[in-house]
Formats: sequence, C-alpha cells, structure tokens
Amino acid sequence: MEHAVFASLPPDQQDTPKKLMSLLGPEGIAHLASQGSEAVTTRLEAFASYEKALLEHVQERVNATTSAALSAAASSATTSSTLE
Repeated sequence: MEHAVFASLPPDQQDTPKKLMSLLGPEGIAHLASQGSEAVTTRLEAFASYEKALLEHVQERVNATTSAALSAAASSATTSSTLE
C-alpha cells in the first residue's frame, strides 16, 4: 500500500487493506488512512471479523444445501428400489 499507515501492518494483515482497496477504491483508502493508525486498525479488525463471519455463514449454507441434496437423493433412491 502506498500509505505509510498500512506499511506498519504485520504481514498477516497486509491482505485486508488490499481487499478494502477493491471495495472502497483509492479515494476510500486515502480517507481511511487519513484517520490515523488507531482508526485504521479498528476498521481493519472489524472488516476481518465481518469477512470471517460472512465466510462461515456461506459455508454453513453450502453444507446445509449439500446435506439436503444428499438426503433427497438417498430418499429418492430408496423409494425407487422399493417400487421395483
């Protein structure tokens, strides 16, 4: 990142500003950087927390959908073999 406030982030947090850049654009990142390192850290942590929760939610939905599809397929297979 071209902003000094992001240069001090640990390597494991360097990806978050890049993701925010894609969402906010250069102007949004410049505005965020102008708020100071404490505000930046708070917002990056909030974004990381939101991202984690969103990914967990999506994974739960995928698991539920997959489980329902497998149950329906198993039920259909059982019904088909019973009718034969």
